[in-house]
Parts: sequence; C-alpha cells; structure tokens
Amino acid sequence: MADAAPDDQPQSELDFIRAWLDAIELSEKEEKEWRSNADRACETYRGGTLNTAITLAGTSLNTFNLFHSNIETMVPALYNSTPIPDVRRRFNDDDPVGREVSELIERAISYQIDAYDFDNTMLSCVRDMAITSRGVARVRYIPSFDKENKLAYEEVTCEYVPWKTMRRGPGRIWDEVPWLAFELYLSYSEVEKLVADEKDSAAILKGMKFTYTAEPKNSPEQQSDNLSKLAARARVWEIWDKDNRQVHFISPDYTQRRITTLDDPLELTRFFPVPRPISALIAPDSLVPITLLQIYERLLEELNEVQRRILKLTRQLRVRGAYAGLGDDVKQIAEADDGELVALSGAEMFATTGGGIEKAITWFPIDPIVNALEQLVLQRDSIKQTIYEVTGLSDIIRGATNPQETATAQQIKTQWGSLRIQKMQAEVARFARDLFRMKAEIMCKKFSPQTFWLMTNVQYPTAQEKQQAQMQFQQGQQAVQSGQLQMTPELQQKAQEIQELLAKPAQEDVVKLLKNDSIRGFRVDIESDSTIRGDLQKNQEQMSLFLQGTAQYAQAVGPLVQEGAMPEDIAVEIYSAFCRTFRLGKQAEDALDRLADQLKKGQGQPKKPSKEEMQLQVEQQKAQVQMQMMQQQHDLKMQVMQADVQKKAQELEFEKQKLDLKARELQINVQAAQQQAALDQQNMETKANIEQQNLMMNAQSNQVQHDLGMEAMQTKHDLGLQTMAAKAKQAQQRPAAR
Repeated sequence: MADAAPDDQPQSELDFIRAWLDAIELSEKEEKEWRSNADRACETYRGGTLNTAITLAGTSLNTFNLFHSNIETMVPALYNSTPIPDVRRRFNDDDPVGREVSELIERAISYQIDAYDFDNTMLSCVRDMAITSRGVARVRYIPSFDKENKLAYEEVTCEYVPWKTMRRGPGRIWDEVPWLAFELYLSYSEVEKLVADEKDSAAILKGMKFTYTAEPKNSPEQQSDNLSKLAARARVWEIWDKDNRQVHFISPDYTQRRITTLDDPLELTRFFPVPRPISALIAPDSLVPITLLQIYERLLEELNEVQRRILKLTRQLRVRGAYAGLGDDVKQIAEADDGELVALSGAEMFATTGGGIEKAITWFPIDPIVNALEQLVLQRDSIKQTIYEVTGLSDIIRGATNPQETATAQQIKTQWGSLRIQKMQAEVARFARDLFRMKAEIMCKKFSPQTFWLMTNVQYPTAQEKQQAQMQFQQGQQAVQSGQLQMTPELQQKAQEIQELLAKPAQEDVVKLLKNDSIRGFRVDIESDSTIRGDLQKNQEQMSLFLQGTAQYAQAVGPLVQEGAMPEDIAVEIYSAFCRTFRLGKQAEDALDRLADQLKKGQGQPKKPSKEEMQLQVEQQKAQVQMQMMQQQHDLKMQVMQADVQKKAQELEFEKQKLDLKARELQINVQAAQQQAALDQQNMETKANIEQQNLMMNAQSNQVQHDLGMEAMQTKHDLGLQTMAAKAKQAQQRPAAR
C-alpha cells in the first residue's frame, strides 16, 4: 500500500495522507539498523558510551575517544578548500556563444557561493558523511520582490539537510528512487506563507498542531500545548514525488487534507532538489549506508577495555608500606615533602646496630603492576595502529612520521596509504560539482537576463545594436577609402571598439542558449576544481615538470620549425596534447586553443622570404619611402597654398562680418532711439491725463462742499422758523390759562 501511494492516487485526502505516511514508515524500517548505528556513531563522536564504557565516580564515559580523533582528522583531509567552478565549452569547438555562456555561468556560480557560507554547508555534509556515512544538502531558489511586488533580486543557495530528517523511496540505485521526504518543523508564520494561496488557509492554520519545539526528538514527552507562539512548531513532511513531478506538504497531526501541493517548483531535469548524497561506505546492491564505526567498532571496544584496565592499574600504582615500633616518626617521614628533613628520635639505635630506617619499613610490591602497565600500553598502541590501517588513515595524513625514513618512502606511504581517503575525496568533489550543476540549471531556468547581467557585470549588445554598429563601421570604411575622412587615432580607437562589439554574441543568442536545457547541456560542461588544499603541492610539482618538458620540447622542435621541416600548427597540436596531460587549468588551455586557432587562420599565408628576396624588398621599400616622401612634400606645399587661400577667404569673411555687425549695431541704435521717443511721448500724455483728472476731481470736490454748505444753511433756517413758531404758539396759550 505504501509503495503504491504515489501511483494509485487515492480518492480521499485521508487515504492520500495515510498512504504517504505508510511509505515514510516503510522507509524508516528499511534503514532502521543504519539509523540506530548512526545514532550510536554520533553519540560516540560526542564522547558518549560504547558497550565497554567505564564508570568512574558514577559517570559513564568513553575512555579513549579515538573515533572523534579520527573524524576530526578525516574531515579536513576530505574538504579544506572552497571549490572553484570550472565551466567551459564541452568540446572546445569554435563556439563564441558557448564560450560567453560558459563564462557567464561560471561568474554567476562564483558569486552565488560567495554570497553565503557555502563552506559551512559542505563541512556539515562531509562531517555527516564521516560519522553516519550520509551527507545531504539541498538547493533553494529564493526570489525577492519590492514593495510593488516586482522581481528585485534572485539567488540560489545550498542548505544543509540533517541526515535524520530525510527519507527516500525504494530503489537499488539513486536514479531508481521515486520520491524523497524531508521532515520539517515549521513555525506559524512559515505555515502561513506556505498556505497563502490556498482557499481554506484559515481552516488549515486552525487545524494544525503547533506542539513541537524547533529541535524535538519526536517523542510524546517533547510535545506541549503550552508553548509560546515563537517557540511552537508544527511537524510537516515535504515530499518530492518524482513520478508526478509534484511536491506535497502533509502533517501527521493534521489528516483532514494535505497542506498544499506545488507543481515542479525548481524544474530540474532530475527533479529532486538534492544531488546524490555523499557516502563513506555503501553496499553495491543497496542505498542503505554503512557507518565507519561499524567497521572498527570491535577494535574501539577492545581499545577502551585496555584503557579501562590501564586506568584501574594506574589507580592501584601507589607507593605503600607498613612500619612498626617507631610510632609517629615514620609517619612524619612518609608525609614529608621533597627535600624536607624530619627529626627522628632514637636515630643512634640504627647507627649502633649497623642498619638503617629502611629496615623498619616494609614496602608493598609494585613491580607486577608496572610490568602489566607496560604490556597494556604496548597493546593499546598496537590496537591504534590496527585501527589506522583499517580506516585508511596513514601516519602521514595524521601528521606522524619517522625521521629515519626518506622523503621518497614518505611520499610512497602518502600515495598508497591514503587510497581510500582519495576515494572519499573524489566523492566530496563529485558532490560539490553536482551542487554547482544544479545551481546552474536553476539559474538558467529561473533567473531573468537582467539578473545575469547585474550579477556577472557582463553586457552583450542586442541584435539591433550589432546591426547598427555594422552599418556605422561600413560607412566609416567607405568614407576613409573615398578620402572624405582621414584615419586619426580617435577613429582607429572607435573602429576597434566597434569591432570588439561585433565580436560579441547578441543578447538574444546568449539568452536562447541559457534557456535551452538540451542545447546548453550539449555545448557547456560544468565541473569544479579540487576541494583539497593539499593538491596545491602536487600542482606545483606538475607545473615544474611541465616547464622542464616545455623547455626540452622547444629545444627539440624549435629548429625544425625554423627550417620549415615541421609546420607550426603541427608543432602546436603536439604541444597541446602534451600540455593536456598536466591539467594546467582553463586559462592555459584556452590560451593554447587561441594559439592553435591563430595558426590555422594563417596557414594560407606565404612562407618567409630568403635573404635576397628580403634585400630586394628592402630596396623596394626604400624607393617606396622616397616616393612617399616626395608625394608628401608636394601634398604639404599644396596644403600650404590651400591654407593661404583659406586664410584670405577667412579674412574677407571676417571683414564682411564686421561691416554687418556695425550696420546691425546702427540699426539697433536707431530702433532704441525711436523706442525712447515713443516712451517719452507716452509718459507726457500719461502725465497730462493725470493732471486733467486731478483738476476735475478738485472741481467735483468743491461743488460737493458748496452743496453741503447750502443744504446746512437751509436746514438751519428751517429750524429757526420752527422754533419761532413754537414760541409764538406758547405765548398765545398763556393768557387763556389765566
């Protein structure tokens, strides 16, 4: 049922989740023994217990942790130098677009491994390989968007995957594995981002159980409902289904439905986000690793047993004795410090009897313990040497050496005593190369051209720009040939720039090759250099031998080429074949390819002339030079005459310009005078208008004042008449009242 889960496509979500969980459980059962051995190897590496651990003062410990020492010796021997990507044309053909794309990819990978701690990822994987025999790393594509949700930046990183968190489907070889699963512990915000595009995201978040810590041991005791939101995690399986090219996210604690499903997010050819894991030991018919601890665990147990006995005997190795009759004096001597003298009562008794104080003390014998310790130490050294031989760690790799051995003997021991280490070194280099290839494939498929140009600082012209440059170059050539333009240094530099521009491939051709998987794989090869700094000395020795061989080859072949007995292109081809045996690197090989191309292009050129022909050519060149000098003198005289004519014409033109300038100046002055007169007339008219308006306003003001005065006098007269009438009326009324 479990194996059929991806193919049967169960109808209900519950059946779908159960099928995948059953498949994961079956994978755990298949690797149960290895996982148990790997846990024991990790515990031993950390200084934990073996079966024969010693208990001292109530504490069990691994008394002689040679396994930890071997791992710490092996890891730097397997990886101690950041690999450098080496991307080139697969067949070294005359392919300018392939060459530019190779350089573009190489620069992009170099920047990407410098943008984060790539070495730490590799070291973690190598350490897992050395301890558990499985190291895993995955690649991730991480786009970044700005506030307007536009693509701002892209990167591809490598991420270390702990060996405990990965499960695989059934298969005898890596290519047969149908699925991979990664155990994740996601926070609430991470799950929220994961289900952002789901319609029922709120229901999923509500149904998820965030009851784990960031690094749980998957036991019920580690789960808690009282964890803070920052510390709480949900257990999620990320399943990469290669058959359907889908990525499923499910949780064993939420079986209502899968969390989400993504359709081939990386679009890799082999689909999985991880290369084949690096393994120290693996059976030929199985993908289940074999830990190195299993190979010599019995020897480690024997070594710990010997060390346990050495510790017990060492604790018994004490100077002890018995005395009688002398009381506290002998006890004081036994407890005295170095060089301290103690007064002894009755010392004259030892002098008269002819004996000494040693006659009064009986010492406990320690010779059997010392002999046993010597034999146990020899046995411990013998077991250590056996372990070194079993593991392949030669004494040269561990830094130990015999001063009586010759350098040749030590070199032989280094070469042949570390063959198994070299095998693992090659496996680590293969792992780094596969990561580079996956990075390159993701970048070519996902990155925009602008990201490539920005990341690599490389610019290519468009096809339209190349066409315009070609037309400009042809027009310039025609102008120079027709005599319309003279070839100046500035024009030569501009022509050279145009030729360099035309030599570059167009952007459209580069992008087309980058985005086409099949064509890119046929034309571009991605490798990495060594991950071992120790290979530097070998490379230096190879370079010294190469220089010696080059000198001998030049001495032997140089005269033949000068005499014409051997063509230059044949000599270079033979030399190139000789150079490739030394693996000089990309730059040297590219230089040899350019030299060979130049010789091939010059094959149709004539041979070197003889001395007589050379002398005749010299005489002809002298005559040509004299003719050229005479022609130049004549041209110079004509140029001087033309210059005089041009000078006189320029003087006449200058005089004419001066007259025109004076006439223009006079006209401007007349216009200025007319404008000033018009302005004065306008000012006078304006002033007269203002004075007339003032007179009219004054007259109006005087009339208003006169009218107001007359009105006031009339009002006063009317008021007086009314007052006199009122008084008369009152006078008439007074007699009647009497």
